[in-house]
Amino acid sequence: MTSASVQNTIRVRIFLIVLVSIGVRIAREFSSESVHKATNLLLVNYLLYGTILLCTVAMSKVAFGLAIFLQLAVVTLDTVAGTLALVSTLRCVNAQQAVCIHTLPGSIVTVVLTGLLWLLDTLQCWSIYKVLRLPSFTSYLGRRLRVLFSWALPFVVLNTVSLLVEGKWTMFVTPHMVVDPLIIVMAPTLNATTLAVILAAVIATDGIALYMVAVSLVRISIGVQISISAFAFILVLASTGKTSREAVEKESPMLAAEATTTLRQRKSKQKIAF
Repeated sequence: MTSASVQNTIRVRIFLIVLVSIGVRIAREFSSESVHKATNLLLVNYLLYGTILLCTVAMSKVAFGLAIFLQLAVVTLDTVAGTLALVSTLRCVNAQQAVCIHTLPGSIVTVVLTGLLWLLDTLQCWSIYKVLRLPSFTSYLGRRLRVLFSWALPFVVLNTVSLLVEGKWTMFVTPHMVVDPLIIVMAPTLNATTLAVILAAVIATDGIALYMVAVSLVRISIGVQISISAFAFILVLASTGKTSREAVEKESPMLAAEATTTLRQRKSKQKIAF
């Protein structure tokens, strides 16, 4: 199994994990109070999932080392939350109380989904470990930007719909409606300078939108967009520096060969002169 396929598996699994987490959030609303409190621990996982996604895009051993550390923390939270929810459900069944029986289906679904979440997170740990075990891994900048802005695209819809419903729409949230699909489609064909200029402009408009918008949910969403765009900007700059170093490294052997040839010619001339 190649490094690229393992990385793609990790990113697709993050999407599945987030879907299951949303299912847990929905099911817990119909469960008992004790199960509801136990699954509150899983709220921290959303922040960890976002950080893990950024680590998988950063493409370095250090980033993947941080990713597996965070993933182990996620598995630990899943284990604690799932155990507490299971114990609470079993106690509820043994108590035979009317309130417990009423919320029992929701509690069972929550426990099952939490178990599925634990399984997916454990598999994610193994996949990240396999990437760390590989001798080297490569990935194209365009593909990494596509992954980032595919995750950023839902926030565009969230911002637009929320502001329209609240009647507080502003034009400064619209650039992502153009830029995100553009980068997803054309990132491999755009040069680093163009990408850097686009991302810098988007970050600037996001900053203005964050200042102008008062809706709390939208402000959080804009904060996520700024984080993603800033991380993409750093990747573009890092890629530019790497390309320059590679060009110098390719040029250096040629310069060395030319210097050697010149030196030999000088020695030959000196021998003839002698």
